[in-house]
Amino acid sequence: SSIKSYCTPNYSNKVVKAWNTLYTAETDGYVYVSIDAYASNDATLTINSIAFLIGVFGPGNNCFYSLCMPVAKGDTYRAYGGVDSPTMIFIPMKGV
Repeated sequence: SSIKSYCTPNYSNKVVKAWNTLYTAETDGYVYVSIDAYASNDATLTINSIAFLIGVFGPGNNCFYSLCMPVAKGDTYRAYGGVDSPTMIFIPMKGV
């Protein structure tokens, strides 16, 4: 039923988003962010102006981090930071 699958990610309808761009969620869903860095950099995901640190890197450390956060329709979100190979994907929920 649609109630049982409501919070289930609809991976087939994922949308790749640009880094360092403010978006408004068109439906309930999830924001997935991944980063790879080899420098003294950090990256941040903001949802409704609340910051979530994705990773902090020290000199000479090669790190990979990912974060997946739920968002509601109308929430604003943005990922930013000086990192290598940043990825941000919006994944809508099924049943919405």
